[in-house]
Amino acid sequence: MSLAEIETACEQLSSGNAAERTTAERFLLNIRSSENAMQVARAVIDSSNLPSACFQAACILKDALLRDWNKLSIEARMELQSHILQHVVRQDCCAGSGGLKPFVRAQLLQSFAVIVKRGWLDGPPNLFSDLLGYIESLMAGAGTRAVGAWTLLALLDEFASSSRSVVGLSWEYHHSCQQRINGDGHLLRMFATVLAAVYGDIDALRAAVAAAAAPVPRP
Repeated sequence: MSLAEIETACEQLSSGNAAERTTAERFLLNIRSSENAMQVARAVIDSSNLPSACFQAACILKDALLRDWNKLSIEARMELQSHILQHVVRQDCCAGSGGLKPFVRAQLLQSFAVIVKRGWLDGPPNLFSDLLGYIESLMAGAGTRAVGAWTLLALLDEFASSSRSVVGLSWEYHHSCQQRINGDGHLLRMFATVLAAVYGDIDALRAAVAAAAAPVPRP
């Protein structure tokens, strides 16, 4: 299957007639159930400029990742986690990229957050702390602050007590993740990061107001 075929199916899924939508659904379901679904989805995300195709690919990627989780090494999981986040950062922060559509960004970051949560007990002890350090660096930059905030929001939503997006895991696993993110101080660190960004914006606004109100020297 080619990128063009996948993009055509995604367009038909949203705007085609009933017969075309049925055919498109069957086509995408075949991709979702295939052994190389993860590789196909990743290629679409990296190569396609069609938002609906990127959205469907992000959904397929998450499902395939959870299905094949035990087949992946810890290194492969971490590489995919980093790849998704870096893709969002590049698309939203690089000049000329145009940025991601909100629904595409949200689905990609949900997939990213699912990997973080699913691998919570498997990865290195400092993995989440290092991740927060990177997000803090995003929040500290004016051009990357928004994507840092969206990433934090995706993580908070995934680790919330009501979130069960990682299928096939026990309630005890979800509860353990929630307890650790609180007990290890990560939640407090997230809160402090958001506050620092907010106060930084307030200080910048005050400086701009003061500069605008300053008397203009007479010639």
